[in-house]
Amino acid sequence: MKLDSGRYLMHNAMRQPRSNRGFEKLDEAIKTYLDQKLTQLEKGEFAAKSK
Repeated sequence: MKLDSGRYLMHNAMRQPRSNRGFEKLDEAIKTYLDQKLTQLEKGEFAAKSK
């Protein structure tokens, strides 16, 4: 992960709704990927599963 994509991820991790402000130059493919990961996080798909 590069600095700009890391900043985008942290910028939007706790923000609702998400914002692209200041990240207009970030590659759209990277934004889409990170937005998918943020959605999974919001849905709890990364939560530890009990046995």
